[in-house]
Amino acid sequence: MNELIRAMFRGYVPYKVSPQEYDVILNANENPVNLIGTLPMQDHMELLEAISFNRYPESDNTQLRETYASYIGRKPEEVIAGVGSDEIIRMIADLFLENNDVVLAPTPTFSMYQTVTEFSKGVFIGIPPLDDSFAPDINQLIKTANDYRAKVIFICTPNNPTGYLWNQDDIKHIIDSTSGMVVIDEAYIDFSEETNLNLIDYSKRVIILRTLSKAFALAGARVGFAIADEETIGYLSMVKIPYNLNTYSQKAAELLLKNYSIVKQQIKAIKQQRDVLLHALHQFDGKIRVYPTSANFVLITTDLIGQIRDAAEAKKISLRYMGSEMPNAIRISVGTEQENQALMQVLSEVLS
Repeated sequence: MNELIRAMFRGYVPYKVSPQEYDVILNANENPVNLIGTLPMQDHMELLEAISFNRYPESDNTQLRETYASYIGRKPEEVIAGVGSDEIIRMIADLFLENNDVVLAPTPTFSMYQTVTEFSKGVFIGIPPLDDSFAPDINQLIKTANDYRAKVIFICTPNNPTGYLWNQDDIKHIIDSTSGMVVIDEAYIDFSEETNLNLIDYSKRVIILRTLSKAFALAGARVGFAIADEETIGYLSMVKIPYNLNTYSQKAAELLLKNYSIVKQQIKAIKQQRDVLLHALHQFDGKIRVYPTSANFVLITTDLIGQIRDAAEAKKISLRYMGSEMPNAIRISVGTEQENQALMQVLSEVLS
């Protein structure tokens, strides 16, 4: 069997998600509140009663695309839905990449860009940041893109895991100075004050990625979108598998989009807790470095990462330790007030 599989998978160790055996979960940038659960029970019953579980889901996600397009002020023909943004990243790779085509992204960033590129027999090149501020090296990105004729450039804004919010003029400069597709991943854009949706009109080589896993608290439903020029969406539709998004996920997404007021209220609460958390973390300046963020998480670096890990594990608090690429870095999701206080108690024990 081993000789039949592709060479890259021989000895490959896939990413595995650890079982969630924690009291406080701050490792996955999830929304800490189940917003669907806050809706009246009647809404839940109507949602379930509207589903024919014996039938395949609506394959083109038509109603969902129309609802989301209305929410963002675009046309349904400019939107495609997927099983989270992960599936859409895979669709982009399937559509654009031939063997050994180059994909670029400023690093550190979302690991799926590299994973999907390599699965699609492309070559991923990460562009290291300018310095320990993790600001992207835009000039080097452009030079490398042109040297290798990069097919796709991924820009995550706010960036995961650094929280860095890109200036739109910098993104335009990359679009104008390169020839490949520029994919702008806005998974966390709801927690900032910016959007790049207007860049769809600026260039046909722009694709915007969105997800309902974060601000909309639908990580369990796995609903994502790409927004782009109609022609691009038409091409992406060619590589989308039929029935990709199950009926319940479609209906749950529509329900929250139609009840956006509770999502907006929760976004405000998360941003308030983010500010409180940032202020609290800065009391440990000198022992940790706290990075500015426009997302629902905060990145810190510290030489005391081992002590923090041990103390957090003892209190059953999960954090995201960034590993070999960023060995001294911890990404902290913004939780509820009580969750953040539990974390700060642990940090106080270690850092005070």
